[in-house]
Amino acid sequence: EGELRWAGIDQIIRPSLWYNTFRNWRSGVKGNLLIGEGRIFGGLYILRKGDEGIAYKFEETVLGNLAPISDILNVCSQISGVDLNEASLRRASAQDAQVQERAQAAAAAGQTDCDGD
Repeated sequence: EGELRWAGIDQIIRPSLWYNTFRNWRSGVKGNLLIGEGRIFGGLYILRKGDEGIAYKFEETVLGNLAPISDILNVCSQISGVDLNEASLRRASAQDAQVQERAQAAAAAGQTDCDGD
């Protein structure tokens, strides 16, 4: 705990790393490539209020992995008390698809980031 997790040389030869790199490059989001250290594993924590601790923890096992959006939505629903139903999940998936389409269009147009996302 409190220690950075560094990727070793074995990460470079993993096909999943190259898939993640390509996916992130295609997304058009500025800062995913060639910025920062690049060998430190990341992750996501969702915290409960006060001293109630960690509600969700995701740690990269391959550089560029993403936390599953359904897990994130479910945890946020549980800790916020806001009911999450199938319609909400479908709307979130549709919105995510729209963001991806805009990112791809921006990348095709040579833009490096998406305004408004």
